[in-house]
Amino acid sequence: MRLLVIVLVAVGMLVGCNNSQSTSPANEEKEKVIEENKEQEATRSDEDEINEIIKQNLIAAENKDLKAYMSTLHTEAPAYASTSDMMEEFFSTYDVKYTWDEIEVVEIKGTEAEVRVVQTTLNIGDVPFDDNRLEAVHTMKVEDGEWKIYATEVIDVVYLNETTETNSEVDTEINAANFFSLYIPLLDEENGNSPGQDIPNDTYEFLLENEELFPVSSSNLSKAIDMVNEDIEYRNLSKTLNRYTTTMYYDSGYVIDIYEEFIPELDSYFTHLYISNDYDEVYEVLYLGSLDDIFYEDYVEFIGVPTIHSGFDNVSGGYTNVIVVIGSHVEKLN
Repeated sequence: MRLLVIVLVAVGMLVGCNNSQSTSPANEEKEKVIEENKEQEATRSDEDEINEIIKQNLIAAENKDLKAYMSTLHTEAPAYASTSDMMEEFFSTYDVKYTWDEIEVVEIKGTEAEVRVVQTTLNIGDVPFDDNRLEAVHTMKVEDGEWKIYATEVIDVVYLNETTETNSEVDTEINAANFFSLYIPLLDEENGNSPGQDIPNDTYEFLLENEELFPVSSSNLSKAIDMVNEDIEYRNLSKTLNRYTTTMYYDSGYVIDIYEEFIPELDSYFTHLYISNDYDEVYEVLYLGSLDDIFYEDYVEFIGVPTIHSGFDNVSGGYTNVIVVIGSHVEKLN
């Protein structure tokens, strides 16, 4: 009986000692270190996965593998669908080589991360393309247990054939020529014309030479106005558009439809307007920027360069012909 009591007391003392040790400052510090090590290991694992996804994204882009490229993007990203269409057109048009210069995981909070990247894109094909070094910040989110690119904010772009840096926060420094060379064929195809028409080569060169006019700032507006050919009317464009694809054109009319979207790749808003003039002739005006004070049924004037004939089927029947115009200036009149 005494032996049993001694054993029970010994066990009680052992348990007591264990409980005492688990709450001692030394053990608390040890457990804290263990938890911190676990968190650091998890962070390192996340950083490795994030780095790998970003590298896979550029490798897929260089290999023109659209499926692999889209697999690196979050399916709920705001620009997911438009990115697929844009990259498909980009892959079919350009041959470029990518290199990642820097990948820095700035912050990880739960299932969201912020990653700074610097990448260089070089043209290795025959179609004109501006070599550049781009700095951006990716927002990454976890989807189905994997890190994906959710959104991208462009911080700075340096065109390697220029001596000065360009800052993407200035709207006029976005490369309108490259954007519209990708967008217009997709637009025309969406309008029901397959394959979609390419932007005319002379229009592309005109946009490059007059990049500061698309869109135009208030300080350059007088230059855009001076370049307008006042002798041209809609009927001239309708008959022989190819004569005027490097000519600044002016007209006015009612906005019969308008929508705006943010293009993360350009860090800019893009506005799409349908404008019907006083003779019910319709333009499809594409403006690289936001037009905060213009809405449906507003009366506006615009300046831009005409590019292609297009059109679309009406819901109520019939067909509407349009002249697609790359907008330089759009202003509300009423």
